[in-house]
Amino acid sequence: MNRSVFNKVVFIMLFAMGLNAGELLTLEDCYDLAGKQNTMLQQSGNNLESSRINTKSAYSALYPHASFSLNSGFSGSDIIPDGSGSFTYSTSINQTLFTPGLLPNLKMAKLAERNSEITLSSTRDQLKTLVATLYYRILSSKALIRVYDENIRLADENIKKIRTMYELGTRTESDVLKSEVQKGNFVTQLVNEEQNMKALKNNLNVTLGRAPGIELELAEAASSTGSEDENLPEINKAMELLRQNNPDLKQAELQKEVSRLSLSSAKQGYFPSVGASYSHSGSDPKSVFDGSSVSLSASINLFNRFQTRNNIQKERINVKQAAIGLLEVLHQKDRELSDFYTQNSTIDKLIRINETTLESSQRDLDIVTQQYQIGSTTILDQMNAQLSVLNAQSNLVKLKYSKKIIESQINQLIGK
Repeated sequence: MNRSVFNKVVFIMLFAMGLNAGELLTLEDCYDLAGKQNTMLQQSGNNLESSRINTKSAYSALYPHASFSLNSGFSGSDIIPDGSGSFTYSTSINQTLFTPGLLPNLKMAKLAERNSEITLSSTRDQLKTLVATLYYRILSSKALIRVYDENIRLADENIKKIRTMYELGTRTESDVLKSEVQKGNFVTQLVNEEQNMKALKNNLNVTLGRAPGIELELAEAASSTGSEDENLPEINKAMELLRQNNPDLKQAELQKEVSRLSLSSAKQGYFPSVGASYSHSGSDPKSVFDGSSVSLSASINLFNRFQTRNNIQKERINVKQAAIGLLEVLHQKDRELSDFYTQNSTIDKLIRINETTLESSQRDLDIVTQQYQIGSTTILDQMNAQLSVLNAQSNLVKLKYSKKIIESQINQLIGK
């Protein structure tokens, strides 16, 4: 496929999705696209539908089984002219009244469906967090590229000044070469960051359910790099929300309930199975056969090699394991939430420190540049001062977007 044909195909795909190439996407736009097109989310939705069908299948045990049969036959040496024919029919209805584990199994089917619902919700939350992470990492990369571009521009201006001073004999060729090496380092950082941003965009496109090569432009909200917490509750309130909404905790609680039902089902292995049936059969008027019958049956295991007892013992262990698992998940989520809040607080402090550092390093660069121009300092001093500015700028960009990512991770944990 040549390039022009490929572009047409991409344009048609975008048009079908209601988007134009290069359209500016907000974070909410990305959420909407991922919710509609992400394949992982679609698979989770299909699993939920399958689970609902399984629940219906489990509940079908409560309904009777009905059948009807019709038989016909002919006899005689010459079947059509001289032979005789007859037909019979029969209907039957069978109903299971009770079987060991019937009711617990029905409840477990409903819990399995509920688990699929929670899984779908959890997948949606995880997808939202992944989209936000990629979104802010791309914006961070974009901001870093602007920083590197600006430093390259300043390096070009600096090289011109040093070359002029070298031609005038006030600076050495080594100064010119050092300044060119510094610019080369800035360009290397720029190229690496451009490659990083391209990979991030491809990843986000795939997460949104699109082809990786589609042009992607992201809108940056005014508050996207703010240092203030956005919609984050206090840590104690967050802990409460975690216990109420976290999908992993809900699934651990469901697993505990399933293990209890499994134990109940195993205990019912000592109970009998009870069923009832009704049948009716008849024939054409020439036949004297015609009748109906009703029956009630019951069966019980007298000895099954201690299988029921062993099953009960295993299910009791599973109940204990499920309780331990729930406690383990609760402690793990509490720790994760506490760690995220600690990281968030630390980043706030580091942002303030780096803002002061950037201001100081920028002032220091101005002073060192002036001193270098009058010959009271070396090119290395100026380069170090410029690197300090670059590091402070880069760190500040990374910290602010890291804060946004942590906020999205906290919101996922507390189900917000």
